[in-house]
Amino acid sequence: YTLNSLTYANSGTTSPAWQVTEISNGVTLTLNATGTAPTNIFTVTPPTGLSQSVAIRGAGTLAIDESGSNMVVKGLYNFQNTTLDMSGLATFNATVNQFQIGFDRGGSLTKLAGSNTLTGTSLIIGSTSSSAGSGQFNALQLGQTNIINTDSIIVGDNRATGRLLLQSGLSANPTVTIRGTAGGETRANLTIARMIGEPRTTSIVDFRDATTAGIVDARIGTLIIGDKSNNIGSTGAEFYMDG
Repeated sequence: YTLNSLTYANSGTTSPAWQVTEISNGVTLTLNATGTAPTNIFTVTPPTGLSQSVAIRGAGTLAIDESGSNMVVKGLYNFQNTTLDMSGLATFNATVNQFQIGFDRGGSLTKLAGSNTLTGTSLIIGSTSSSAGSGQFNALQLGQTNIINTDSIIVGDNRATGRLLLQSGLSANPTVTIRGTAGGETRANLTIARMIGEPRTTSIVDFRDATTAGIVDARIGTLIIGDKSNNIGSTGAEFYMDG
């Protein structure tokens, strides 16, 4: 099954129950545009005044194959939050331009599938230019097996806060592999808390797991923990690994 794009957006007048998509064993749902690629090929966002909750689950695969488009998961305003939960999905493979997780002023939570391969020019978790959204929670929670190929990872951008974490309750030895966009021996740059305004909470990258030893294989070009571009307030940034 192939779609040009996929958008989840509540069209009702109240925040709904979960919107659920199930991909069965042996089935692959592919997002790949025919003709001109859309700006955003996979979008989860609420309309004004509402929240959005989406679950994609099953023993199948969700595949995004559009290097000129973005994957966007975002809330709106102060408390119009968005959740994308793929923790019940077997496989998620995505090749896009940017992964935009937690853009705008609402909070967002994205949980990845059991096995994940993400390829793109950048992965940004939490970004807003508005102080109204600076205290919102934006998080990407990784699954059991994770390969991230991207030249730039930014966790907490502008006035937003972001968190990159392992999901709780994973099986033994979850793995995280980080490389540049081209994979192989290329390197990714990692920045935690790149601020031009004053955030209200701390941006965090935490590869520790409370119940089992995780394995992280990361080739990092430049690591910046706390980048403050002006003299207003302070920047909170934390980085944790098992050792």
